[in-house]
Amino acid sequence: MWSPAEILDWSIYGWQHFWEKSLAYPNGIQVEPTDKVIGGMMCAWGDGLISYDSNDHASKDEFALVRERIPALSEKTWNINSVRDKEEFLQSYKNINEFLGKMKSN
Repeated sequence: MWSPAEILDWSIYGWQHFWEKSLAYPNGIQVEPTDKVIGGMMCAWGDGLISYDSNDHASKDEFALVRERIPALSEKTWNINSVRDKEEFLQSYKNINEFLGKMKSN
């Protein structure tokens, strides 16, 4: 649902949801910073994958979406005070992703 650039604006002290019936919709829920919050979470729902013609194609697309977002989530979870330049971060991901793609084909 959220792009990597949007995830870079997240806080581990906030919860967002896109479902209209959620208490966290549309403005999210914020908690006070505390050492009791020890991480973050990003959910991936497979319900939209039913429209694909094959499970293989669906799972590859879902994996690509999650894989693209994990670095941004990691940055905001492990480095909560990070204020990295988004364009620099996204370019770095693109470079690493291209490198890994070349490694896979070797």
